Amino acid sequence: MEASLLIDRPVDLSLKCHLNLGYQKRFHLALRSFREILEVYDELNKRIEQSPGIPVSNPSVPYWAIPPSPLAQHGSSDALPAYADIVIIGSGIAGTAFARTVLGFEQESENVPQVVMLEARDTCSGATGRNGGHITPVLYHDYPVVRKRLGPEMAKRVIEFRLAHLSALIQVCEEEDILEDSQCREVETFDRKTWRIVNVEECVKKLQLSPRVVGTISTTAGAAHPCRLVTGVLSRLLERHPKNFHLFTQTPCLSVTSEGDHSFYSVSTSRGTVRARHVIHATNAWVSHLLPQMRKRVVPARGHMSAQRPGVGLGQAILQRPVDTIPQANPNDSVLTLTEPATPPKSSWLGTRSWVMHGDGIYDYLTQQPLPTPAYDPTTAEFMFGGGLARGELSGGGVLKDIFE
Repeated sequence: MEASLLIDRPVDLSLKCHLNLGYQKRFHLALRSFREILEVYDELNKRIEQSPGIPVSNPSVPYWAIPPSPLAQHGSSDALPAYADIVIIGSGIAGTAFARTVLGFEQESENVPQVVMLEARDTCSGATGRNGGHITPVLYHDYPVVRKRLGPEMAKRVIEFRLAHLSALIQVCEEEDILEDSQCREVETFDRKTWRIVNVEECVKKLQLSPRVVGTISTTAGAAHPCRLVTGVLSRLLERHPKNFHLFTQTPCLSVTSEGDHSFYSVSTSRGTVRARHVIHATNAWVSHLLPQMRKRVVPARGHMSAQRPGVGLGQAILQRPVDTIPQANPNDSVLTLTEPATPPKSSWLGTRSWVMHGDGIYDYLTQQPLPTPAYDPTTAEFMFGGGLARGELSGGGVLKDIFE
């Protein structure tokens, strides 16, 4: 009879314990990460459920507000009128566009309404006066989302509307004679509507790109000095309609209530109350403070914009170092500025290009300041680099304070 002997492989208890400990560590790590994510979402939800309140009174000073506009604190000490046909809350590009549209160009007419614009802080001190001055929507990137939500026909209308922004802004600046001061301009970009293929030789010579670049796609976009654009238009409105248009800064709105028959609204401010037939909310991220029904529908999100001085690699034909005409926090700082007279060579692209860096959930942009106008001090050819929202992940959601803490 044949017999067989089965010998089981011995179990390494230490290895088994080690594997169990490894699984436990990964489980606890995953659990901790999950808890951290829940905490982040919980904090985000708390922020967006709260009232945004009114803009803080001590915000950081944006690049565009130096030097301050003559309209910065316009009407801050003037008495408020008791009545207005229309009260506009907010002095950014939305409120300014509405005011210009409703007032029109007729200086004296019975049809021109009485319009009061209220601003919590300085004129154009909110998001309009803090962005990068970039006028380049990434339309093909957004089109699939818009088409899915609204259908192809409405998506087409939305895209056409957004495409019209640049030409409309330039037209406004021309009509108001502020094209030079507002710096509203077309720039060359490498994204968007009208495509042009650029070969290697042109990339290196004309566009001054690295020889490693094998080609690019170029089209037309836009850029502007947002604060001067808005304050320029408001200045013209105040000149054109001295009896019908009134701007009051440092006048935050505290509440808007309708009267018994709903024919009038009472706009309560820190300096008194104005009765009005119509109220226009042009307050962007602060809208749900006065309109609680917009809570969680309009959610503020903090982005970033920086003005960065270029290096000497742009060429001494445009730039020189140092100069003391521009105030610096540190007197020893080395500063770049435009040579006077600032006449760059034909190969220069100073202020005539923009860039867009985008991907899933990312939209960053870059423009450069153009040559200065005679009315203002020389710029330092700063690169205006904006965006950064995605890099903050959820930490910027529901954040409204434009202040360094």
